[in-house]
Amino acid sequence: MPPDTSYKKRCFVQALRFRAGWTYREIAADQNLGLSTVHDICQAPATPKKRKGRPFSIDTPTRRRLVATATFSAANRRLTYSEVADLCGIQASEKTLRKAFSLEGYHRRKARKKPFLDERTKGLRLNFALQYRHWTREDWRRVIWTDECYVWMTGPRGTTWVTRRPGEEYEDDCIAPKFPKGKTVMIWGGILGGKKTPLVLWNREDWGTITANSYVTNVLTPVLWPFWYWESHWAGSLLTIMEDGAAAHRANYTARIRESYHMPKLNWPPRSPDLNPIENVWHMLKDKLNKRRPHPANMQQMSEAVVQEWQQIPEEDILALVDSMPERIEAVIAAGGGHTRW
Repeated sequence: MPPDTSYKKRCFVQALRFRAGWTYREIAADQNLGLSTVHDICQAPATPKKRKGRPFSIDTPTRRRLVATATFSAANRRLTYSEVADLCGIQASEKTLRKAFSLEGYHRRKARKKPFLDERTKGLRLNFALQYRHWTREDWRRVIWTDECYVWMTGPRGTTWVTRRPGEEYEDDCIAPKFPKGKTVMIWGGILGGKKTPLVLWNREDWGTITANSYVTNVLTPVLWPFWYWESHWAGSLLTIMEDGAAAHRANYTARIRESYHMPKLNWPPRSPDLNPIENVWHMLKDKLNKRRPHPANMQQMSEAVVQEWQQIPEEDILALVDSMPERIEAVIAAGGGHTRW
């Protein structure tokens, strides 16, 4: 239809056709319109289409200059779109800039939190990955992966919804409890293939902080060594221990005790939680604790819940994490010792 056909006239034409029952020829003669125009008006909705907005004004070379500036350094990646545009001498709205970056595949996202890696640390991680690149899944299944973990008494994450009447908001079963900062349950555990070691709940009142002496007395000698001994016996050869670089693990006293038990240990690179599959087991454990209803209300309940959830983690889930070690090793090599997705 002609672009100058007004909205009012289109409505009138449609009224003649659909309410008065006029034919297309009668309408065309009465309104001095072409027959095809009348036909098009009657087939289209009376409501006018919204006009399209202003054409996108940032061309491809300009978009690529914006991206190059935004990705030039770690500091530049933290700048807003508007700050990047100012550096480039470009004036554009936030919406326009957002669309420009989107067309190039870039968006503002939360930065992932990872341990800081300097060049020395990257080198140690890369050397470790190259040293064990030839290990198979069966080899990694012969490693006892150990670690400590803190479980915070913070209550369930996110918004808690309850069904209540007005005036019940402060009743015990209608509130989301908040706990004092520092309320934690510290645990130690280990995995071997799909198996789990007994879980150790750290008794701060009797054992104090984690030192070489308290680690050997409460973990290494009574729990880790017996588990290693019997599993090595059933495996027919000595299994390998994995411990991270915590001070209690690196201490001379701990090393002497471990050597007296003839327990071989991986030479673990620093700041490498992505290479330790038990870290993912801790995430699974915390997710299960977060989903418990009702949520543990005190330290005793939390301790009991931790033990229950640890025991219920399926062996096949743990084995799948251990079997991902070859992929983790290759990821570290591909990153030159840098961060990986694990």
